[in-house]
Formats: sequence, structure tokens, C-alpha cells
Amino acid sequence: MRQNKWMKSFCWALFLIAVGFFYLQIGYLVIHRRFQIEYIDDRLFYIVNMLCACSLALAIIFLGSYRKKLLR
Repeated sequence: MRQNKWMKSFCWALFLIAVGFFYLQIGYLVIHRRFQIEYIDDRLFYIVNMLCACSLALAIIFLGSYRKKLLR
């Protein structure tokens, strides 16, 4: 039971991290358009996108395996 709670909270944390990175990118796009502010390095945009995609993918994978364990 304790491990299930830990796994569920871990999945939700990964999902919230992905949402946070997504909002960071949207905020960057709005600020970039309004104030012409850019990232310090051009690759940082892609790194943030990869972190967002990886954390979202891991959350979906772990949540899927968590649900499979629940249905058994």
C-alpha cells in the first residue's frame, strides 16, 4: 500500500514538472514576442522541450504500469 502511494505521487510529480516546463515555454514565447527577450543559449529552448517531453512520457508510462497493477 505504501509503495502504491509513493508511485502515484511520483507519477503526479512528473506530470506537474512537465506542465511546469510547458508553461515556462509558453511564458518564454509571450515574453519574447512582447519584450524581445531571448534565452542565453539557443539550445536551451530544445533542452526545456526535451525535459518536458521526457517527464510527460515517464509519467504516462509509470501511471500506465500503476493502473495495470491496480487492475490485477
